[in-house]
Amino acid sequence: MRCEKMTINNFSVATCALNRSHCWPFFVLFLACLFGGITLKYNPCFAHHEGILLFLQCQSKRLTSYKLLTMKRPLVFRISMGRCLMMLLFMLTSIAALSQEAYSVFTEADSTLTFFYDNERSSRSDTSYSLNAAGTLPTWIENCGKVTRVVFDSTFVAARPTSTSHWFGGMARLGNIVGIKYLKTDSVTDMSSMFSYCSALATLDLSGFNTSKVTHMISMFNNCISLDSLDLSGFNTTNVTNMASMFDFCVIGFS
Repeated sequence: MRCEKMTINNFSVATCALNRSHCWPFFVLFLACLFGGITLKYNPCFAHHEGILLFLQCQSKRLTSYKLLTMKRPLVFRISMGRCLMMLLFMLTSIAALSQEAYSVFTEADSTLTFFYDNERSSRSDTSYSLNAAGTLPTWIENCGKVTRVVFDSTFVAARPTSTSHWFGGMARLGNIVGIKYLKTDSVTDMSSMFSYCSALATLDLSGFNTSKVTHMISMFNNCISLDSLDLSGFNTTNVTNMASMFDFCVIGFS
């Protein structure tokens, strides 16, 4: 980057010629104005026949100055501070999204297992568990005899688990599942024993499940002896290769 001093309308001006790889100084100056004790007052950006001219005016108690950046590029286009800010916010949001994860939390005080998808896992005081991969058991089943209620937080709608095998298996005291609409099964391939031995469940609506990729439904509802109503109207079993014991010991009113 090459800079030189000049004067425009009695103002001291720094003119810097930037190439494509030097676009970052604009964001540095922008952040300096926002967070460096300098007030961002005006920032028109407009096209010039030699390239793009970015004017940045910052004002503080001790200094009022203009900083002029010129970026030589073969194409001329218009850019605004609003767009620049949107780009910055998008990058920051993307970074934050990368740190999000899907997990469950067991709260012993009310015997509730809650599923989240966010970046707040470390701040939660109760025991948390990672989701299981296909072919493995979920670690939260160590509490299967204690769980009476399952909740899917609204954030979980962005999660895409690949296996729900044994998720609620052995939860004989489970009587209520809240927010199951937030469980998106688009990528799930294994639902084996998902609700097996949920002997207290009386009704279950799984009509919103996408099962197009599921290959295993072994013992999925095995021993759900209290299940009076089960809605599987949205199920697609085209790729299912094993349904052994799927409804063993169940007396169900299907929908």
